[in-house]
Amino acid sequence: MILVIGRNGQLAQAFQTVLLSFKSSYGSAQYLGRDELQSIDGEIFSRLKRLQPSLIINTAAYTAVDKAETDRDACFLLNVTLPKILAEYCAQASTPLVHYSTDYVYAGVGTTPHVESDPTAPLNYYGETKLRGEMEINSSGSKFLIFRTSWVFSSVGVNFVKSMLRLGAEKDTLSIVSDQWGAPTFADDLALATLQILEKQKNSWRSGIYHLANAGETNWYHFAEKIFANATNQQALKIKLLKPIPSSEFPTPARRPVNSRLSMAKVARDFGIQMRPWDVALMQMLFDQRI
Repeated sequence: MILVIGRNGQLAQAFQTVLLSFKSSYGSAQYLGRDELQSIDGEIFSRLKRLQPSLIINTAAYTAVDKAETDRDACFLLNVTLPKILAEYCAQASTPLVHYSTDYVYAGVGTTPHVESDPTAPLNYYGETKLRGEMEINSSGSKFLIFRTSWVFSSVGVNFVKSMLRLGAEKDTLSIVSDQWGAPTFADDLALATLQILEKQKNSWRSGIYHLANAGETNWYHFAEKIFANATNQQALKIKLLKPIPSSEFPTPARRPVNSRLSMAKVARDFGIQMRPWDVALMQMLFDQRI
């Protein structure tokens, strides 16, 4: 049995969708939602012992990047304490653990895609906690896969695509940051690639940190352009003008890396995984959901 930590988030719901048609050799999935993780320190270890999953996939995370600067205890609990406990259990039970991290572990200097061995230097507290969570897993002695991904979007939850469509229905002009670069990643594609990698791991486990995101690169301004150009319900949009602006004109409580490009060479070499371009995935998501 696969135990997915998370139920209502983008990635957890993507697993629910993808697993309807993907037959995993690890068995069917159960989902443990955030409402059932209120007492992480006291209950989750004993609960895992009762469930005895054959695989744990942790999709739960504190992802409100700006709010994390002040809501530090809650952020630390989900991004550090939870993966630490999961990894400790997995080490004792010899159960593989899959965990998701972020491009925000890097400072984002330069213009070339980051490789997994590049130095980490988070610019904000969210990134700090995600890096600390990686370190807890890496030192636990468990079998693990950590996937650093970027700019996740889907038809559910809180993400850039849904925010743009909401704002585009309310406003005729939007100013969008144009000097931060990365790869938007469709949650369904991320879930499918994860399951494909797990099947390749079944008989010979290879622990490690990997980048996993849709192919290509863009900035937030061009991402927004693509969203509005391909939105299926154009009649609901008021937007007439998108204005590119530098990050300096859109200050936020948490600093963001300018370069969030991630090299996918390692995951291609080790597992033969090559994800499709982000704009192709975006068009499918918008069309399938008619949004």
